[in-house]
Amino acid sequence: SPNQEAQAFFDQGFQMMYAFAKPEAVRSFRESWKADPDCAICYWGEAWAWGSYLNAPINAEEMPHAYAAVQKAVSLKGKADAKERAMIEALAILREDLPAIPLVVRSNLYAVSDEITWTARQDRSRTAQVLTCRPAPCLRRP
Repeated sequence: SPNQEAQAFFDQGFQMMYAFAKPEAVRSFRESWKADPDCAICYWGEAWAWGSYLNAPINAEEMPHAYAAVQKAVSLKGKADAKERAMIEALAILREDLPAIPLVVRSNLYAVSDEITWTARQDRSRTAQVLTCRPAPCLRRP
């Protein structure tokens, strides 16, 4: 995001996810899109944070939140760059509200889609930078 506050909260959300702090990650990503309501990737972050992770799968209470966030990201993807659009489209597969398709099937589709997205990127520097950034103090709104 060109908005520094939104970017700082987005980066913090990424850090929280890699620290397995899902509730804190959700809050950070929400603060990021509050600071920049047109930031599609900020909504993607919230949808990602609501999902499955190493310690637990997504549950029935989380799915509607994940679905709403990814739908907002999809609605704004025209304002995102090509890499962000690919990430949004990949996550949209996983977060679709389709109870007839088992989550494990959607998870496999997401994994393939995300791998294609990753290998298709020509410039991975920003993503790599976010993934390897040093822990920062938690940002809070006054």
